[in-house]
Order: sequence, then structure tokens, then C-alpha cells
Amino acid sequence: MIPQATRLLEIALSHCTFSYPLFQYYYEKIVRDEIRIGSIKQQDRVLCIGGGAFPATAIEIHRQTGAKVDVLDCDQEAVQHASDLLQRMGVQEDINVYFGCGQSFDPKNYQVIHIALQVKNREEILAHLQKNTYPGTKILARFPRAWMEKFYDRSCGKYSNEMLSRNKKLLLNPQKTIKGTCMMVCGGKDYESDSKGNSDNSWKSVSVATYMADGYSLCDRRI
Repeated sequence: MIPQATRLLEIALSHCTFSYPLFQYYYEKIVRDEIRIGSIKQQDRVLCIGGGAFPATAIEIHRQTGAKVDVLDCDQEAVQHASDLLQRMGVQEDINVYFGCGQSFDPKNYQVIHIALQVKNREEILAHLQKNTYPGTKILARFPRAWMEKFYDRSCGKYSNEMLSRNKKLLLNPQKTIKGTCMMVCGGKDYESDSKGNSDNSWKSVSVATYMADGYSLCDRRI
């Protein structure tokens, strides 16, 4: 229900570049904190899976870091609207939009991969990324609040239940549908120690960034 409503809203607003401040108001701080936990830098190449017709997260990542961003979406109509919007905004050289799905798109050229809240088939996407990304690739995945999980892909609740159940300092912000962002690093913290790039390619190092009223609270987890 919510993903479908979001899709229609984004398509409607994608015709008007002056509507961006509305998205910026919602996403600016969230993305700033995600940039911080992911240590996203200008030289990084970023992939946003599930950009929609109005790829506000991709726009904010580029605006705040200068990084090149590619957007992937499985909705052909949304891809066209997003491409037209970026052209009108004059950022088409820095943000590209592609039609495709996260389960098959080649992720090897990216240092950071962001998974949107409304993305379906997360478990399949993460399995694909785990097998096909280089050691050190950072995956940022958003997940919804518990009471909103039923409106999103069922795998979203896995992040909330497994990674946040022991966080006693969680403060809910009623203005946000996003409960948190989980960062996973392929190959673990010690991936750089192997000069040959060898890795067992498993998710070893996990930082959980819990969205709070005053920002994100970081805590380390092992999965």
C-alpha cells in the first residue's frame, strides 16, 4: 500500500523540479547520517537500488558528497520520469538511472550500495550482492518501523527484529517512516589485510544505525 502510494506521489512530483525542497526536507538529515556511517566520499561510486521516479536519496548523496551515483529501478515508467527529472535539474552527468533489478545487476563497480525502504526481494538482492561484490563494499539498507513492516516487503522486519531488539535507547520519531539503516561490509573489517583481495565474502562487520529523534545511534553487531 505505502510503496504504491509513494510511487504515484513521486511520479506526480517528478514533473516539477521546484518540488525538490519537499523531498530535501525529509531526506537531507537521514542521508547526511547515512553518509557518515558509510563514510561516503567524493571518489566513491554509489549505487542506489530502488530510486523511484524522484530519486531524492541519490540526489542528496551527490549533493552532499559530490560522488557519482547510479540509480537502479525495476519500474520502467519510474526510470523514464527520473531520467527526465535529472535532466531538468542539470545533474544527468553525475546521476544516471538504469532499468533493472537488484538480483541480477552487476554490483562490482560500486564501493557503496544503498537499498531503499520500498525495495522488494531484499533477501535475494543481499544474497546476490554477497556473491558478487568485492571485499570492502558497503551495503546500506533502510528498514521501516515495526508498525509499518506489514506495508513493506516481509524481509524488512528481519533487520528490525534481529538487530534492534536489544537497543534500549531507541527513541521513535513519529515524523519518519524509516526506523533505521543497517550497514553491512562484505568481507569484514580485516578485508584490507589480504593484499591479494582474498575473502570468504561473508557479512562479518555490521554497524546498525538506529534512527533517533536527534539523529542516528551507532552500535556494532555480528551476524
